[in-house]
Amino acid sequence: MLHQKGTGGSIDFDNGLLVFHHNWLGGITNGVDEASVPVASIVSVGWIPGNMVWNPCLTVQVMLPDGSTSKKITKTTDGGEDPYSMVFMRHQSKGAHDIYEELLKDISASPSPLPERYAIHPKKTPTLRDLHSPNIFIGTNGIMKLDDSAIIYNDDRKPLSGVKASLEDGSDSQSRTTLTRLLATGVLAFGMKKRIGGEKYLVVEGPDFSWMVEVAPKKVGKAMVFVNNVNNAAKHMTTSAPNGTGRESPSELEQLASLHDKGILTDEEFSAAKAKALGI
Repeated sequence: MLHQKGTGGSIDFDNGLLVFHHNWLGGITNGVDEASVPVASIVSVGWIPGNMVWNPCLTVQVMLPDGSTSKKITKTTDGGEDPYSMVFMRHQSKGAHDIYEELLKDISASPSPLPERYAIHPKKTPTLRDLHSPNIFIGTNGIMKLDDSAIIYNDDRKPLSGVKASLEDGSDSQSRTTLTRLLATGVLAFGMKKRIGGEKYLVVEGPDFSWMVEVAPKKVGKAMVFVNNVNNAAKHMTTSAPNGTGRESPSELEQLASLHDKGILTDEEFSAAKAKALGI
């Protein structure tokens, strides 16, 4: 298999199948996580060389299921918004060009329509036009969106009832260790945050989830606006759930003890989290 990372994801070519993997940043521009194309459905292959201004780009034109063809990309700037294209840094260009040359050898003179199972279905993710919306925040590792009565993190959607947003640094996140946060963010993710102290994080927490995205220094102001919008929206929500005691169930306390036994929580962190779970 041939594989090469790009600026907005990566591409794989194996057994006659070309796959474009678009990461969260690439998804903003083209609304697609993944685009798979059998060589038999490729109409043409293009290589846009890099120069002093633009990075190189590998692009393919595809015969779609209805017999029409996808857009022909001729500029790197357009390649960043096309699901069947990938832009590369200059140091990544050799591996990408190798894939380009292999594709040239394998494409057919008489392409066939893309099988329906490979048809792409763009996600309803933010586009570049949404970047200035106060109800969308794009962090370095994910996207949060405030939408009507829900809060959305990438593809996960949760009701606003009981939700609270905050802007924290790494040490704040460590001091506010809770079982919900540990279980929702994952042990590895939380462990990473514990080793970092100065970065800012946008944190959104609900009854059964906890989300964190890292905030770039220049986006702190926008993050604060988003935090206020989330909290104001959550206050206006009417919850139908009965008031609880605020205490964790015994099974969850057992999970907290397990994290302590494994050395993931220090004695101090375990004591503080346990006390909070018991409402002490």
